[in-house]
Amino acid sequence: MNRLAIGIFWVLWGSFQLFGASGCAGARGALRFDEARYPISLSPFVEDREGRSVAVSDMDTVGQLKIETTVWGIFYSLIPLSGSVDVSSEINRQIDEAGGDAVAMLTVVADQCGVNWAWFFTFIPLWPGCTNVTISGVIVKQKRVSKGQGISRSTVVGKAHVVEVVKRLLRSKVEIAQKKLRTSG
Repeated sequence: MNRLAIGIFWVLWGSFQLFGASGCAGARGALRFDEARYPISLSPFVEDREGRSVAVSDMDTVGQLKIETTVWGIFYSLIPLSGSVDVSSEINRQIDEAGGDAVAMLTVVADQCGVNWAWFFTFIPLWPGCTNVTISGVIVKQKRVSKGQGISRSTVVGKAHVVEVVKRLLRSKVEIAQKKLRTSG
């Protein structure tokens, strides 16, 4: 009987370690950019007022955007405690301070935070989990602005904007390939 108790102990202990190492705690939330006064792009291009893509290499880098925030949740991240986080005002502030016109190459990184590593508590559904979110990008300013040009302040990152930039990139690559075929053939 003693061996059976020891065997059960080790099976339970091993299961506890296995499930605990999986880190069930976490959080979820949504980032919002609704009130951003400047264009925000996930790519190395920003649209000017006429809708043309301007490469970051054709602009001056005037600063780096960096915002760090934390979102919280319970019940293994099923119930968000933070809801959505609007980072617009901080983006506007950093661009204003840098004297920029837009943010390009925006990245969002989500990472574990300290309370999620307390694996022995993660079995408790009410144990809060959190996620550290880091938002970064390059603050740019157009080098020279001729009449009618400049970056459109109404262009803000969104699914349609990203899709449009990707379409333009693909079109330009197809045009280049077609020109190469015509000149080589």
